[in-house]
Amino acid sequence: AVLWNAVVLRVVGTVLMRGGTWDLIDWILFVVVLPFALVGAALAALSVYLGVPLLNPRVVIEVTPGIAALGEPIDVSWHFEGPVDRIPRVVVRLEAREEVLAPNQSRKGAGAPPTLSQQRVLRRVGVVQAATPAEIRSGSVSLRIPADSVPSFTGHHHRIAWYICLHGGSDRWPNVRQELEFTVRPLPLVA
Repeated sequence: AVLWNAVVLRVVGTVLMRGGTWDLIDWILFVVVLPFALVGAALAALSVYLGVPLLNPRVVIEVTPGIAALGEPIDVSWHFEGPVDRIPRVVVRLEAREEVLAPNQSRKGAGAPPTLSQQRVLRRVGVVQAATPAEIRSGSVSLRIPADSVPSFTGHHHRIAWYICLHGGSDRWPNVRQELEFTVRPLPLVA
């Protein structure tokens, strides 16, 4: 984006610095360069938009146990590394998602893993909100996986996945989003 804008600004600056009245060549050059200047401005804005979230604090989520059965509780803990003063609230929830997988059509060949094409939330459990700086910086909660839900499953074109989702919202700053996938076993068979 910097090189692009440097070249475009050089051409635009040359045209604008001539002074006096513009002749036909100046107008044509200006009209030809204008789309390039707009693309350069969009690239600069996109660089800032994508770069600002890199300044967000990093969040670490831990789930104990890493594999749980339906109906069992899990302990979720989180902590932020970095300043959390820009994050006024944090929401932690447990989600089960159905994901439809499409065959990967890339150049990697038949051995490439499938790509996610569609997903929908099957179950959302235990929405926990933290609003004070101490609760936001680090916290823990115990959530119970519903016994009447579905366990984790992976097929050729379909899968059920469970996630711990943490979302730190802000009105003037990019949001913090972190997800951690974990495995949910089915209920044991009772004889």
